[in-house]
Amino acid sequence: MGPCSGGGPSASGVGELGGDAADGETRGDPQGRDPVTVNGYTICSGYWALRVTWIPGATARGTAPHSLVTRFSEPRYRSAVATTAPTPPSPAPPATDRRTAKREATRARLYEETVREFGARGFAATEISVITDRVGLSRGAFYVHFTGKDEVLRELLSAEEQLIADAALASVGAEAAIRDLFLSVVDTVFAAEERIGRQLVRDLCAAQFRHEFVQLLSVEDHPLGLMLVAEIARRAPDADPVDLTMVFLTGLFGLLATDEASITDRRRRTDLLVDLVTGSLDHWRK
Repeated sequence: MGPCSGGGPSASGVGELGGDAADGETRGDPQGRDPVTVNGYTICSGYWALRVTWIPGATARGTAPHSLVTRFSEPRYRSAVATTAPTPPSPAPPATDRRTAKREATRARLYEETVREFGARGFAATEISVITDRVGLSRGAFYVHFTGKDEVLRELLSAEEQLIADAALASVGAEAAIRDLFLSVVDTVFAAEERIGRQLVRDLCAAQFRHEFVQLLSVEDHPLGLMLVAEIARRAPDADPVDLTMVFLTGLFGLLATDEASITDRRRRTDLLVDLVTGSLDHWRK
């Protein structure tokens, strides 16, 4: 049989190389020896540039010939296969896209497991090796995606601040007083304790008083602060929005990070903070 002759399904319906051809694998022999078959397709061995691609959903073995599609590096290799396989509805994604998707999926799993461990054990007691063992990776794999636990905490802080900012702003009217806006923030933060746990909220608040953690942050990592500055500037144009926001959030985060009291007592203290900050607005005039 010549290098490009023959074709059609084999008796078993599965070619000599079986049904486990992977995307990007080269089929055929560069020396031009006997042709090989893959799921009934005769492939000319000499055309080493032939690649085999699976259509999503094809089974590993015993796949019908029509579920195999051939690709070539150059047009002149198109005669290397004696088949009438239909054209796929869309090309397979590039290998780089698949690698990127896999990398992003791994990073997401590590992030989720780390956040879960923060909530269960606290930031300080969380061990990277426990997380990577649970995910099925080496400890070093964690550092491929994150510089350390602080980076995970930073991303979580930004995401939670955005949720709190959106919820607090949505619960008050556009013309509400600054005091009402601050109280709405307090309400939303306590709601976050119920949603993700008090331990996690405490760690997020406490981290903002650690120098090494603060060094990782940029302005964009504080959507709650940005929202308050913008809303104070709109609602009280003659007040200093930056100072007012900093004093309020510093007091709020400090109370939430250190106060071990019941939610009733903590709520009373946060309300007092709001009254102290907003009750003397004249002090914050520009």
